[in-house]
Amino acid sequence: KNAGRLATEVMAGSLQEKKKAYDDAVATAKRAKELDEKYNISDRSKQAAAKAKELDEKYHIKEKIGSAISSAKKYNEEHKVVERGKEATSSAAAKAKAYDEEHKVVDRSKEAGTLAMEKTRAYDEEHKVSERTKAKGSDYYQKAKEYNETHRVAERAGKKLSSAIKFMGKKLEEKDKGKGGA
Repeated sequence: KNAGRLATEVMAGSLQEKKKAYDDAVATAKRAKELDEKYNISDRSKQAAAKAKELDEKYHIKEKIGSAISSAKKYNEEHKVVERGKEATSSAAAKAKAYDEEHKVVDRSKEAGTLAMEKTRAYDEEHKVSERTKAKGSDYYQKAKEYNETHRVAERAGKKLSSAIKFMGKKLEEKDKGKGGA
């Protein structure tokens, strides 16, 4: 009887968790749709992808990146940069280990660190630095959030950045047209 009741309770709990997860997913999808409608995210994403494709076709960005990667691989094969780096790192590590064994740097650093932490903890307990810092940080965060909500700083900054990107795109197009006509 107990096993049956336990199984029923587990199943009921599982169903509740699944329903909550489903409800959360629906709410998230609804919020995403609202944000998309408000900010035209889908359209802007499609426009950005189209612009990226256009720029790639115009400036052959993918080809240049592929060429740069091939050049880097070829240079590494000729000059063994990665292998030489590994050897240098291994040699440095061995020297550091030998120095530590001779001078006990790690042990002495641990002791100094432990002592510093103890003194810091005692100072914090005496002067309540952590508590005061958290309170001030929370206060500053709230004030910054209110300021942003009042003055729409983040929204305006995003619009300015978008305008700057469009301006630079136009200038690059003008520059390319000037080169093409010469």
